[in-house]
Amino acid sequence: MRLDRFVSKSTELTPQQVSDCIAQATVWVNGVAITDEASQVHENNLVQLNGQTLGPVDLSRLFLQRIVGHYSYTSARQRL
Repeated sequence: MRLDRFVSKSTELTPQQVSDCIAQATVWVNGVAITDEASQVHENNLVQLNGQTLGPVDLSRLFLQRIVGHYSYTSARQRL
């Protein structure tokens, strides 16, 4: 997952605020300040923002939300 997305999903910061934090080198991955928003973060990386450790993103919650009566492409194909 991209670093900017990880920080955005792990905090209540807006994407612009996340971009600013990364540009100011206040985001650290495994003890190294990162200034590239597109850097990849993996589940075993330690990500910190202003010295606070950010928790992992629970991706399953992002995909479980569904509007009643609407099906995703995958679930619609499985029903055929």
